[in-house]
This record gives sequence, C-alpha cells and structure tokens, in this order.
Amino acid sequence: MNLKSAILIGGALVVAGIGTYGITEALHTSSSGRIDWVEKNAYEAFPETVWDKVGDLVHLQGHISTDPVVDPDTGLVFDALVVSRDIQIYQWVEDYDDEPYTDRNGDKRTRRVYSYARRWVSKPVRSTNFHDPRYVNRGELPFRDATFRSNDVDLDGVPLSVEVVDMTVSELGRQRLDAEAVDLSSLSSRWSGVLRPERGYLATARDPNIGDIRVSYSAVLPARVSVVAQYAEGVLRPYATGAGSEIAGNGFSDVARGDKSLSEMLGASRSRSGVWAWVFRVLAAAMVAGGVALLWLNRPRKIATTGAAA
Repeated sequence: MNLKSAILIGGALVVAGIGTYGITEALHTSSSGRIDWVEKNAYEAFPETVWDKVGDLVHLQGHISTDPVVDPDTGLVFDALVVSRDIQIYQWVEDYDDEPYTDRNGDKRTRRVYSYARRWVSKPVRSTNFHDPRYVNRGELPFRDATFRSNDVDLDGVPLSVEVVDMTVSELGRQRLDAEAVDLSSLSSRWSGVLRPERGYLATARDPNIGDIRVSYSAVLPARVSVVAQYAEGVLRPYATGAGSEIAGNGFSDVARGDKSLSEMLGASRSRSGVWAWVFRVLAAAMVAGGVALLWLNRPRKIATTGAAA
C-alpha cells in the first residue's frame, strides 16, 4: 500500500472510530437518562382502573386478548395476534452432478448425471424442462404464503396501539402450530383432495402423491405480558407529549413476557443498552487501533546511506 492510501485509510479509520465512540457514549447517556426518567415518573396501574391515569406513563400486567384471525382461503380460525401461512406442493425435483471420468484415449472428461426425487416445494416445478421426460409434475398452488393479523389487540380490555402490538409480537415470538392446535372443524376445502392433519401440517394424504398440497401455520399466541406505556385516548401507546418535546421519556414503551415488575423491566432495558454500548465501544477501539497500526506500518522511513570519506 502506498503512503498516500495508507494515510487516507488509516486517518479515516481513526476519525470513524473516535466518532463512533462519541456517538455511542451520547446515545448510552441518553438511554440511561430516559430509563431513569421512566423509573421516577411511571405509575403502577391495573387494567380495570387505568382510566384514572389518562396521559400518564403506566406499568400494567395482564393477558393479551385478540379478535379471531381468519385464513380466508382455508376458513381456519385462530386465536392469535399474527398468523403466518406456508403452503407447499409435492413435486418431482431434478438434480444433477458433473462426474469426472476417463475416456478410452485416457483423456479426463465430465458427464452430467441426472437424478430425481419427490419433495415438498414452495412452488410448482416445470417438468417439461426435465432431461428425463418420464418424470411428470402436475398440480398448482390454490393460494400463496400469507400473513394475517388481528384487527384488535388489548391487554385485559385495554386496547394496544399498533406500535405496542408490534413490540408484543416481537416479544412473544412465532410458534409453529401442530395438528392438534388447528381446529379443522371450520375448514372449507377449496381445492381437490381431502385435507387431514399430518405431522403438524395439513396434507392431502399420509403418503402424498405428485400435486398434493400441504399447509402449515405458525402464530403469535396470546399470553400474559407486562407493559410500560402511556394511557391516552383509551389506548396504551408509546409515551408522547407533543412534537419536539425534550422530555427524556418521550416515545418510551416496553413489553415483557409474563408478570414483570417495573424495576425488572427497566433493569433489562439497562442491561440491553449496556451490552450494545460495549459492542460499539469495542468496535470503535478496533477502528482506532487499526487506523493507528496502518499509519505506523506505512510511516515514512529514512534510508540509511554509507560512504567513504575522500
């Protein structure tokens, strides 16, 4: 690397590292100040009496309730916040390997060897392009993968804003539904074949045939949670005091699975903030160290000269 490039890259790394460290410290200080503000200003409340805390930041514990989520294509009904549907079709799939061999003249060559297997795949496979015409696919997907959300989510009767619902979905996580968790009584088949539960999904047969369809679901199921949010206009939402507010708690909200005290939730927030701060501190230190090392290794050196006096 020439001297000019080393100076440019090394200097840029040092400056970027110092900048990253400064931004990290500023954000960590801001986050710590926000959590301290929440700890001093949040009220303990209960879902049945939260109406008395209009405009306040509150800490509540309760059970999530939702409107039913309906898959319009299968007619299945779920008690869930979010439902994700995965649909697959049973098809022949072509694979090949280029195998080396030696011909009669001793020359090294390769030949393509095709193989065929039946698999569950996400979309129909065009068998007209297969090397071997004996393997024929049939069938089409009646619908596609999709995600469905409940229109209304509440905490023991207290509605949650979209932002708090998204946090709840993230905290609870998706769970794959097995056959017993899916109520088949409301199933309305809109394609050929009889659907039946098989190993956690819906399939047309125990031993599937080419063209068979299977549908599987994962869902975010209701659970007991703890929430820190502002109660305003009948909804739990991130704390808001108006555009441009300089109040430390502005925009704060948090969700945790299970019954968590306010101190437990804020302790977890402090821990997460601290972990990320140290990650970026280490990154900043590595950038500075890398830049300094690059400058040092590529520093100008004096060339020693020797000669005899005349």
